[in-house]
Amino acid sequence: MHNTLLRRYEKEVKTNAEHVEAIANLNLKIYELEQSLQKANQQVERLQQSQHAPPGKAPKARGKRSRSPYRRTPSPTDTGLLQEIQKLKRERDKLNKENQKFKSELKGLDAGFFEEIEDLKYALQQSAKLNQEYETTMRQMCTRFGVPFPFPDPRAPSATRQRRSRSRSNIR
Repeated sequence: MHNTLLRRYEKEVKTNAEHVEAIANLNLKIYELEQSLQKANQQVERLQQSQHAPPGKAPKARGKRSRSPYRRTPSPTDTGLLQEIQKLKRERDKLNKENQKFKSELKGLDAGFFEEIEDLKYALQQSAKLNQEYETTMRQMCTRFGVPFPFPDPRAPSATRQRRSRSRSNIR
């Protein structure tokens, strides 16, 4: 029962930590992608303004598009930027969907879940204390009645270690 509780507790804590870390990473990545998308949009806008401005006139720097009557065919850099923007938008949408999936998974973890984890942790601690008391009592009883303790004392060198050290000294 002790081992089952320990494994269950460790599994739940690990899963919860992984979910929290994944959400934090996704939020960070979404923020970074949104920033790069804004920069790319600003760059595209500046390029469009500079290319659509009439000759001899400086482009407007306030983010408004120039209203030139003629349209120019997009240059390779424009199409590259547009493709990059589309790629970033797809990646952002994908990350948003994944983020929503993780959020919906975390919604399933209500306050009762964390209370259960705390209960398991407490039960595990109590079980460990009880096991130590049982082992101490068993050692005392075995010593009292002259019966060998079934488990080796972790403080004393084990018989297998003693045999190994003897065999090594015989080899030398």
